[in-house]
Amino acid sequence: MAQLVLNAFALGLDESTQTQLTEALRWRGPGCLDWRWVGFDRFDVLFCHVEAHAQVRLPNVGRQVLVLVVPPASGGQVLDAIQALPSAVVLSLGSDPSAALAEVSRRMASLLQQQAVGWSLASSRSQLEAGAGAYHLMSVEERPRLLGVVDMGRFMALIAPEAEPAQMLSAQWISKPAADSRLSLGFAGATLASCMWQFATRSPNNFLPSRYQSRLIFAKRAMAVEPSLFWPEHVEVLDLLKDEPRTLGQLGLDTGWTPQRLTKILEGLYLAGAVTTQVKVALGRQSGPSTAGVRSSGPHDGQTTAFPEDD
Repeated sequence: MAQLVLNAFALGLDESTQTQLTEALRWRGPGCLDWRWVGFDRFDVLFCHVEAHAQVRLPNVGRQVLVLVVPPASGGQVLDAIQALPSAVVLSLGSDPSAALAEVSRRMASLLQQQAVGWSLASSRSQLEAGAGAYHLMSVEERPRLLGVVDMGRFMALIAPEAEPAQMLSAQWISKPAADSRLSLGFAGATLASCMWQFATRSPNNFLPSRYQSRLIFAKRAMAVEPSLFWPEHVEVLDLLKDEPRTLGQLGLDTGWTPQRLTKILEGLYLAGAVTTQVKVALGRQSGPSTAGVRSSGPHDGQTTAFPEDD
């Protein structure tokens, strides 16, 4: 089964405690979920050692989740920290952390659901090239349930709030002539580009077309993913391309990064609809609304897909 990924950052944890936490995440988490330690600028979940909270200022984690890592036999200092941060999840290294990790997964459900849709779109590319008006994501069970809807007219994914990410990974797409809004009342909406972004930036697979290895790369005016999701590396590359178009090799000289690292950064910008290899697209000479991050109708295949319209 495919693995969904949550990015984690450890604050104030010594090497021994982080090793214990790594083991807890690796063996006690939900079966479809993997964890990856990342830098402070791109975490989904922040693990903070409570005994160190007096020495390090706890940041505002915004939409991310804060987990207070509590050592065994914790004293009053820990209780004070918990009372001051009632929204935090408490994980005790002295007991089974499964309940705490399940709570983290519940709070990150929307992100995990979008990843699951992105994985399903990527793995079902040929099926989604039929050009239907909509697709229903149906669970595989005796009485299939509607887990999500992809509206190809609006390039949106509508996800059932109770849809389990693990179940979505094994679900099937069913072609429909058009999206029926009555079936998706109360569903949460996300752009297809956002779903692809959440999956691809965590996936080891490469979704960047080979033409980006040799052609000039331009920055585009319209983007299908909110800039707040970008990493600092995405912003740096995009600023360079806004200054003037560059090849992959020129970007390597300007940044000092390896081709492998640049390819992964460009992949994210490509899926976000922020870059192109076509001049007329970069200058905004497309008719109609931007469909970046959703389909490709260029001369390479002439078919509708779940990937960015580019060249």
